[in-house]
Amino acid sequence: GQILLSFKRAMMNQKWDQFEQAMKTEEVVTVRGIEMNKGGMIAGVDGVRGFIPTSQFGKQHIGKLESLLDTHIKVRVIEVDKEKNRLIFSERHVSEAQVIAQKGDVLNAIVEGEVYNGTVSGVMPFGVFVTVEVPIAGAKPEDKKGVGNIEGLVHISEISWEKVENPNQLYKVGDKVKVKVLSVDKETGKMN
Repeated sequence: GQILLSFKRAMMNQKWDQFEQAMKTEEVVTVRGIEMNKGGMIAGVDGVRGFIPTSQFGKQHIGKLESLLDTHIKVRVIEVDKEKNRLIFSERHVSEAQVIAQKGDVLNAIVEGEVYNGTVSGVMPFGVFVTVEVPIAGAKPEDKKGVGNIEGLVHISEISWEKVENPNQLYKVGDKVKVKVLSVDKETGKMN
């Protein structure tokens, strides 16, 4: 007939509620990088551990995530599931917030069949990711404020007329290229 109370459990429930609120309001949260694993980084805040997938880091951190260990990282909460003890953060939603917000305008400005300047942002066995510079709302290409960026995939079959075995032999991150837009799916935000 005794009633058990737990301050620890009440505090944890309150923290999960705070994370849900932070996700709804898109509040920036500061976490600390704890350890790396195959898919990204485990980060902690207020005694709770969460996860930052590799894909949720901004481009400036790609290839050097280890340097963020034991440092404070500004993130947004993008998923909260208390029942599954699942807390997912995104550093990219903070560092590239303007790019993400601008994505809709860029998608509307892209013209299929048009050739754009771009920079190789990733090289994979199946193709090359290119960040394309797209003029927005009639702005001149030299006006950087009127230019938006969006990443698209150049599939391995579209790299060359000849068969390409390994895109790494042809391109590296940072290479400047010209690409022709073959298709744009405005609902998914994907471009080829």
